[in-house]
Amino acid sequence: MVLSMCSKIVAHFTNLRFKVVNEHFYTSGGRFIMKIKAFTLMPMLVLSSFFHVSLIACRKVLMASPRIISIMILLFIFYNPSNTPFERLQNAFHHSISRCFLLQEKIVNAIQPTIYDDQSHSDIGDLFIETFTFASTCGGGNVSIVNQMNQEIKGKFSYCFIPLESSTNSNMSSHINFGDNAVMSGPDVVSTPLILSEEEPSFYYLTLESISIGNYKTLPFRSSKISPNDQGNIIIDSGTTYRLKNDPSGFLKLCYESQNGTITVPKIVAHFTNADIELPTTNTFTQLDECLVCFTMLPNDEIAIFGNLAQKNFLTGFDLVANKIDTKAFTLIPMLVLLSFFHLSLVSCHNNVNGFTLDLIHHDSPLSPYHNPSNTPFERLQNAFYRSSSRASFFKKKSHVNSIQSTITATNGEYLMKISIGTPPIDIFAFADTGSDLTWTQCEPCVDCFKQLAPIFNPKNSSSYKTIGCNNELCDKKVGFLFCQNDTCNYKEIYGDNSYTIGELSSETFTFASTCGKYVSIPNITFGCGHTNRGTFTNVTSGIIGLGGGKTSIVNQINQEIKGKFSYCLIPFESSSTNSNITSHINFGDTVVVSGPGVVSTPLTRVQTFYTLSLESISIGNKTLPFKSSNFSSIPPQGNIIIDSGTTLTLVPVDFYADLEKTLVASVNATRKQDPSKSYNLCYASENGTINVPKIVVHFTNADLELPPTNTFVQVAEGLVCFTMVPDEEVSILGNLAQMNFLIGFDLVAKKVSFLPTDCTKH
Repeated sequence: MVLSMCSKIVAHFTNLRFKVVNEHFYTSGGRFIMKIKAFTLMPMLVLSSFFHVSLIACRKVLMASPRIISIMILLFIFYNPSNTPFERLQNAFHHSISRCFLLQEKIVNAIQPTIYDDQSHSDIGDLFIETFTFASTCGGGNVSIVNQMNQEIKGKFSYCFIPLESSTNSNMSSHINFGDNAVMSGPDVVSTPLILSEEEPSFYYLTLESISIGNYKTLPFRSSKISPNDQGNIIIDSGTTYRLKNDPSGFLKLCYESQNGTITVPKIVAHFTNADIELPTTNTFTQLDECLVCFTMLPNDEIAIFGNLAQKNFLTGFDLVANKIDTKAFTLIPMLVLLSFFHLSLVSCHNNVNGFTLDLIHHDSPLSPYHNPSNTPFERLQNAFYRSSSRASFFKKKSHVNSIQSTITATNGEYLMKISIGTPPIDIFAFADTGSDLTWTQCEPCVDCFKQLAPIFNPKNSSSYKTIGCNNELCDKKVGFLFCQNDTCNYKEIYGDNSYTIGELSSETFTFASTCGKYVSIPNITFGCGHTNRGTFTNVTSGIIGLGGGKTSIVNQINQEIKGKFSYCLIPFESSSTNSNITSHINFGDTVVVSGPGVVSTPLTRVQTFYTLSLESISIGNKTLPFKSSNFSSIPPQGNIIIDSGTTLTLVPVDFYADLEKTLVASVNATRKQDPSKSYNLCYASENGTINVPKIVVHFTNADLELPPTNTFVQVAEGLVCFTMVPDEEVSILGNLAQMNFLIGFDLVAKKVSFLPTDCTKH
């Protein structure tokens, strides 16, 4: 007798949705998926994945002897017919990086809520016993499917991965076998002990003793930091594309030119305990573009993983009773992997919340929601100059002690940061600014909000949101924009163009997506939850991220984690506005130390929100011009020029500018030309966008900074280049054009700023 019934089953993993349509699984993301090939006698579906799953399944219950004979599951790789082979490999690489951090986090945070590598999470719920089990994996832990089916499958399973290009063939798929089908035997089988750690029961460890390369050398394997002593030293994992091994150098990038996608390499053998596995070339080198093949082992400081590229075309069997893994090589299918437009640059990421790196997206970058592809490079630069002019006026107003106006208008910032707030996290784009303190975003309910394309943050949907009371020390009435209302600390920021934001001072969990693929979550960040926001705000941003020196600044709030250090490296304007593959970066914590030959440092002074330096003079060629301070600060201990990432041009006092211009005119052998827009005082005719100018050196206290011509003259139109310093009567600012291609480090503990000439497109 057969009973047929359909039921809707939902189980939550990360990044993947399953559903059954005509007995096939289809996905909207992820790596390997599984389809039940055959199962009998028990109504159980087995899914092995760290992914988000939503599936509709039909089950058949057979009234017979209640035992499983064998289960075979087909493993599929998510297939998008429009993707090229290069793109498929690229996607696998991205999954590997995320996977690495997932494994590291699971080991280090063994007793934590279930948090996946994209910050999806499950931390509240009940554990049940049921016929269908979905929210688990094929790991070795107590809730693993493998563990729960141990009696039926006798602790045995195996899989065999086909090469990546074969996964595009609908007639071929990888397989995973359970029970009797997983038994491996024969003359070519080699076996090595399998270690199940009591401390990390979810992972399968092997003991890698050495790797030999041809007849040249056998390299003893040095264990990674977090591998348990005497409990194996490398994880065997089906979800990681690369094999990651510990390397004291911290970095490995080995690539060769190849016209046909292959190279001749010596025999590479991985020596496990009692098992020597020869890895074919297709398992150790892969083609990254038409003329480049690269070694697929990478360094990692924290964890060692034997990934699935190394396991391709090996039948790999796990025997959890005998505590061993068996492998047997299969006939190799020729592997040709192509990757177009993808340049791979891999850096080992440290599993360390004390340091992380984020993208800084220029206002006009193709990665920015502000990007207008119809604008010419000259128009983008012209717009940036206009924003500089507007921004300066807000610095002037903020420099008055009693002013409650902000240092930046909402639309005049130059660099965007993407962060996530709340639990679960919601992504927002906001302007990153070193001249602003309060971080704020629009919040529901909106009393009067400007339109934004992304969903507005709703505090009611976040389990980590809290308002700040009037008696909280953070509600400092001395801070001009804070006030108390209904026992809740409120804020009101009025900008120089009369735009404003009003709302509640609150605390939330902020999540930063590091450039290394790691997510850094920091709880209890104070920010403004804006319910009334009007003015010149645009619909592609949600608010502002304050990186200034004040009490409410993000930098100040995460000071314990980053130890008062951050740095940034701004790529040249023409690169940021036209190339979507490179972007500027901002670094926090341990990753930001600026050191080495060529570094110069100068004292840093914080005046309210601002970071100020002491500029003593500027030399042009052999002539040195003493700096005449602006009205902003005439007291030497307070500095006399603001360093700011959100202002494009460099602003100097009117009298001092006159000296600069006079000296340059006498030194530059080029035809002077008027700027039609009348935005710039000193311009020259140029057919190729460059002119010969004398050496320009900015002399700060204890630091002489030579500015290349690309930092001081820029092409603003066809045949026209202009000087990027302009006169201003009240405020002096070192703008971001002068800072490009310098790694600039802020040390708020040592009270200094360091400069290092750097190609920021490669940093």
